[in-house]
Order: sequence, then structure tokens, then C-alpha cells
Amino acid sequence: MPLKRLALLFSLALVLVMALGYLLLRNLVILPYVNDEVLATQQQEVRGLMFQIEARQQALALLAQDMASDDHLMAYLSGRQHQHGALPLRQGFTVQGLFLYDATLTLRYQDRDPQFPMPMLLSDDPFQRAKLMPMLDPHHPRASMGVLLQGGLPFLYAAATVCSAMGDDCGHGYLVIVRRMGEDFRDRLAQTSGLSFTIRPATLEDDSLPELLASDQLVRPKAERELLVRDALGRPTLVMVLSHTTRPPNSITRYEWLTFVALAVMLVVVNLIIGQMLVRPMERGVAQIRAMERNQQFRPLGNGANITEFRQLASAFNSLMRMLAQQREQLSQLARTDALTGLANRRAMEEFLDEEWRRLCRHQRGLALMMVDIDHFKQFNDHFGHGTGDEVLAKVARVLESVTRRGGELASRWGGEEFVLAITEPKRDELERLAEVVAQRIGQLPISASGISQRLTVSIGIAFVPAGQDPVALGLNLNEMMEQADRALYRVKSAGRDGIELWCGCDTMGPHRP
Repeated sequence: MPLKRLALLFSLALVLVMALGYLLLRNLVILPYVNDEVLATQQQEVRGLMFQIEARQQALALLAQDMASDDHLMAYLSGRQHQHGALPLRQGFTVQGLFLYDATLTLRYQDRDPQFPMPMLLSDDPFQRAKLMPMLDPHHPRASMGVLLQGGLPFLYAAATVCSAMGDDCGHGYLVIVRRMGEDFRDRLAQTSGLSFTIRPATLEDDSLPELLASDQLVRPKAERELLVRDALGRPTLVMVLSHTTRPPNSITRYEWLTFVALAVMLVVVNLIIGQMLVRPMERGVAQIRAMERNQQFRPLGNGANITEFRQLASAFNSLMRMLAQQREQLSQLARTDALTGLANRRAMEEFLDEEWRRLCRHQRGLALMMVDIDHFKQFNDHFGHGTGDEVLAKVARVLESVTRRGGELASRWGGEEFVLAITEPKRDELERLAEVVAQRIGQLPISASGISQRLTVSIGIAFVPAGQDPVALGLNLNEMMEQADRALYRVKSAGRDGIELWCGCDTMGPHRP
């Protein structure tokens, strides 16, 4: 073996030992110690934030218990008093809702801010509402508290049993008060906790995030972290994005830079000794890459060089080429997505329907097409501007996306203000309920333009082939089914809009309306 090669091997071994020793010291001793200290501090910050939230919940619970200890409330629930005049009002208590229920959880009285929908607290079904209430103890006052998601907005709530002013006779009903977790709540919480954070609504994808109430589950320090807050029913409600005051080390120190400079000097010396041995393989690789650039034809680099690093470089380059191919595939996916709403575009829906139609013809599992058109959208767009119109389209898209989450369902923007939903293996009653839910949720969207609240309505046309029906035997194809959905939509519009019509393709009944 030549002396130059021996010198190269010795120099590389020396550099490798020094670098490895430093990395071991840094990664096995210094960084773990620093990270443990930072993690402990961050856990303390999260516990402090959790304490502040619990303190506000406790304060709301005390307020609810104080208001619920009232002889007038007890008399009203027992039927001895029939006037609302002596009942409590929410004004002066900075709460957005006050609700009074009897022992059967029937709503007897309410005083709430009308701009905040609270369907669970106002519904006639007490089953879900019962999970919010404390145990009804006739001899002792009880209270419960937590976070509640209503109308897509998070609220703090407190429920207390209605008792006499003396604190006994507590079996008559419940008093519930709610306070919104809005920007003022966030600002006060940030001021008292000393943490900088933002709050965003939770989605189904956030269900795997660590929870705020389980700060001991934090396993590594982060500059920013997302913590999930669930409501009293266990549903993901909001995500708190924290910016910690104490952060893990993420930059190279001055001493590390000096170490790198020393290593660079040693490498320069080695390069001067054996320059030609390293340069020639590199030149061959550069020539191959330039040839690829000229010919616009990418080919894998050969890894037949004797130097391991060059083989690794060739392997990394080939991996990069494979990654570029994957990115091209991702770009193809983007071409199938509507940029404004994030839903599938018309092209993606047509491809989806082609595939599902073939499955329908083979297996007769059923298929439904639902066309949703925003009523009077052109006048709305012309009057309030395209920016507000785009916001309306995006909000409607979120509603449609929320009701098509299982496999075999797809929501798309078909064009303009028209959307199409494809549902496989449908049932007629489920389709009708789904259409009603879509219309109801869109009608409840918070739309405000030029300071004026607007209520959206939609026209919905449905074409439906039930499970067990063979579309080929019925003489039906995909284009005709699309036309039937469009005709159903047209009939709704002709009848005055804001309605639903369903066309059913059956071998015995034929097309009909619901």
C-alpha cells in the first residue's frame, strides 16, 4: 500500500476519532442533561397554565353554586312561582348563557347571548346533557365543571344543583352557566400564566396530540408544542399552541465552530496530499450529472467507485431522484384539488365516479350523487364582493368535508357555487337525513358581510341507485345519473330554492321524489 494512502487512512481515522468523541460527549452527556432540565421547566410551565385554567373553572363553579342557592329558583322549579321576574340574569356576570333545568333535565328557563348557538343545552334530548350535570344529592349541593363545545365554539361551563338558600333540599334541578373561551379569555390567561400561546379549533387529526391535563406525558422538550383540550364529553375541542420561554438548544456554539474549523484544516491537509485520488472520481460524477442536465434524462449514478463516500454520494443522489419522482406524484395530486376550498376538484370527482360506477355495475352496492348549490350566490357575490364570496365557499366546503369522512365518500367543488357529494352503499333514509344535516349546518354558518349577518340556504338534488339494483339492467349510465341529479336540483330551484329533492332509480318503482 502506498505511503500516501497510509497517510490518508491515518488522517481520516484521526479526524473520525475526534469527531466521534466530540459527538458522543455532546449527544450522550451534554444534550441529555440540558434537555432534561428544559423538559422539567416546560412541564412546570404547562402545569402553571393548567392551574390557571382550572382556577377559572373553579371560579365559574363557585359562581354557579352561589346563584343556584336561591329559594326563588327552587320555588320556580317546584311550581310555586310562575313568574320569571325573580330569576337570575346573566348580565353583570360576564357569561354568555344561563340555563335552568328541572330534575328530569327539561329546560325551564334560559337567558343567553343569541349570537352563540348552544344546541346541546337547548335540545329536547336530555341524554347527552345528563353527562354534564353533577350527581343530584337531595341533602348536599353538588357542582361539575369543564369545557363544552357548542356551535363549533369552546366554552367553560359550570353546573350546580339548585338548593335552598340554607344549602339543603337540593333535589329540584340544575343551574348551568357558560362562559366563552374567546380572545379576551386567551389574553387574560396569557397574562397570568406568562406564556405566549394561540388557540385553534381541534380537528379529528388532533386526537393523537398530548393532552393539556396530562403534562407528565411530555417526553421531550420543544420550542413550540400543541396540547389538546377535550370537552366534558371527551371530544377534541381546541388545541393550545404554546411557545415555551425555555427552549432546547438548537444552534451550534462558538466552541463547536472552533472544533469544526480544526477538522476542516485537517481535511484540507489530507486533500493536498491525495488530491488527485479524490478529485478524479468526483469529476466523473459531475460529468454524469451534467450529461443528465443536457439530455433532460435522469439515470441512476453508478456506485462502482472504490471510495465508500463516493458510493454513499451516488446512493444519496439516486435517493434524491426517487424523492423527486414522489414529489411529481404529489404535484399530480395537487392538480386534483380545488385551490380555494381544498376539496377535490371536478377532475378528481369524475375519476372517483368512473371507478365507483364500475364497482356499482359489478357488485350492485348502491351509489348516490348529491348536488348542492348555494342559493342566490351570484347576487351575494356581486353585492358583498368576491372576497366574502370566497369565504362563503370555503365555509360551505368545510361543512361538506365534515359529513364525508368515511371511506367511499367524496366531496368536491363541481364549479362556481355548485358542489357534488358521492356516497357509496347509501340508504334512502340516511341520504335524506344527510341532506337535511347539510342544509341545516350551512344555514347555521356564521356569515357576516358589511356588518350584516347573512343566512345561507342551499338547493340540493340527489340521484340515487339503491343497493341491489343493476344500473345496466335499468338502462342507466353515469351521465344519465348525473343528469337526474341536476334535474332534481333544477326542480328545487324552480320551486323556490332552499329545498331537497331525491330521484331514485329502481327497477320496480322508477324515478320518484321523496
